[in-house]
Amino acid sequence: MSEGDVQRLFGRFRWGEYSPAGAMERNGFLLRQLKRYDAHGPWTVFALLARLCVFLVLLAFAAGLLLQIANLI
Repeated sequence: MSEGDVQRLFGRFRWGEYSPAGAMERNGFLLRQLKRYDAHGPWTVFALLARLCVFLVLLAFAAGLLLQIANLI
């Protein structure tokens, strides 16, 4: 595990808690941790559901950002 991930494991992120960059950093950390699960382990279904939830949150974030940009134009 990288030094940055060790810091993130204890909640020490580089970006603010409520900033969009902080949310993306937390989601990226979660996805990297989910990748560590073995594809044939007992947690496979839960890991896939967690990944789906993270991707849906990122998709909603991107859609909201695009809508905000479209409203500015």
